[in-house]
Amino acid sequence: MQEDTYETPLKEYLYDGEYFLWVGKGRTNFECPRSIAIFWLIFTGVFTILIIIVSICKNEFHVSIPAFIPLAVVGIFFYRDGVNTPADEHYAVTNIRVMRLIDTSFIFEHISNIYDVKIYSAVKKEYTNIQFLSSTTNNFDMEWGWRCDRHFNRLEKSDAEYVKNLIISQRDKLNNK
Repeated sequence: MQEDTYETPLKEYLYDGEYFLWVGKGRTNFECPRSIAIFWLIFTGVFTILIIIVSICKNEFHVSIPAFIPLAVVGIFFYRDGVNTPADEHYAVTNIRVMRLIDTSFIFEHISNIYDVKIYSAVKKEYTNIQFLSSTTNNFDMEWGWRCDRHFNRLEKSDAEYVKNLIISQRDKLNNK
């Protein structure tokens, strides 16, 4: 048995005799610096308060007040999902499976079922994504519908090439090619 030196929450999902060949951590798909999110929320709040004060002084309801609700929602989205997206996205390639853990949702695919691995550019050009094409329709399809089915997102380019080659060579080894 190979000694496992990786520190990852994916350890608890290993089968007997299974070991990690590569472990990575995901990066958020949307990044918004904290200062932009805070500025957006302050701007929306201050402008809404000013419109309300002007409306009270003129003793009339201003039509634009409800328009600030979507702006506030966008600001909250920036702050919550852009700034505070948890880094609890873990990837791994083992001698048997490809695994992904997003928060508490664990998803895997057996390497022997993967027939192709594609690399394509992420939104930020310094990163790449990996897509696994599989001959099965297991929990990878069912649970990843809106979270990019069968993907490792936003890897460094060198990591993506390494992982692609690792998966293909391990698949060939498991399928005795």
